[in-house]
Amino acid sequence: LVTGVLHVGIQSGPKNIKWGVTNFMRLVEGVLVIIVSIIFIVQSSTAIDLWLNFAAVQFVGQLDNLAFTLAKMNFFRKTEWELAKRVSDYRVHINHSRQSFKRIVRIILCVGVTVMIAGLSIIFYTQYNLHFACKSITITVGESSSAFPLARYLSGTYIRENARINGRAVYVQKQGTGGAFLAYCDDSKINRWTVSERGNILDPCNFDLQSERTRTYDVTEIRTLTLWTGAATDAEQIKCNDCNPNQAYPDEAAADCTWRGDCNKNTKSCDCDDNHFGQRCEFQGPCTEMVMQNAFHGFDGGRSFDLVSFDERPVMVHDRPVYSQELEDGNLVLIVFDGGRWQVILEGEFLDWK
Repeated sequence: LVTGVLHVGIQSGPKNIKWGVTNFMRLVEGVLVIIVSIIFIVQSSTAIDLWLNFAAVQFVGQLDNLAFTLAKMNFFRKTEWELAKRVSDYRVHINHSRQSFKRIVRIILCVGVTVMIAGLSIIFYTQYNLHFACKSITITVGESSSAFPLARYLSGTYIRENARINGRAVYVQKQGTGGAFLAYCDDSKINRWTVSERGNILDPCNFDLQSERTRTYDVTEIRTLTLWTGAATDAEQIKCNDCNPNQAYPDEAAADCTWRGDCNKNTKSCDCDDNHFGQRCEFQGPCTEMVMQNAFHGFDGGRSFDLVSFDERPVMVHDRPVYSQELEDGNLVLIVFDGGRWQVILEGEFLDWK
């Protein structure tokens, strides 16, 4: 970068165009090196990844120098050897003092370092304020696991809070029986993301589920979740629910919501059209009435359940509709999704749900 800036305007006789183009390309190369370096620093999660990326760039950057050296050593044709020798013997006389040359070099280096630090500072600030973290995630506990009866209530949608715990985002269950939360425990013996339905939200080390040992800031990189007893939950990878409102074309943004809704710029969630619901507006309906094949044993009710609505909108729990039926004694029977399975429960059992 410094060499390109210092020489791109130098006059060197009848071949000024070649000289200018050559040094302009050197200037462009220097700028690209700085940009790529910033990208590597931001995206690398470990020191070894950062080292390998820089080693790869250094290797690629030296390929042209290697070819030039081989040409000078006459490993190629005579034409390439003569051209390499002419380039090596070429000298340019620059009419400026050595002191001014050093001053310009220092200025360019200072500007370059300042720009890099400023760029990294902006990225760090936005990352610290959780700009890159998902606003909504979904955790699903697999039915095949032995921990399913105990952990299925921890399934569902989790919303990111504005606060941070141990320097990382914290997510609170949108709906559920106990208001579970996902946060990071930085205890030296744990160092895991944890899901907890009990205890203080400021103490995520008292947990129900725990991830593998990790220092990642991105919850979607979590690979496993195990119960506090050690039983595997067979949990699917945590999924980020955010849609992208900043697509180049409106149709691309609508595609995130399956063309049945719009991506909200503030919440990064889908605002579904009428008669559609789901994280991506992927479901049609919901049905206004559900008729069972047989009446449920023990409730002495009929087979028909009506969709529960509030303010002319269907009531949702874990992003699934709720259905109700009124019994002869005035009590209500509800069909509701608990995060892992559908339940048929009495109205009184629903009061503790949040």
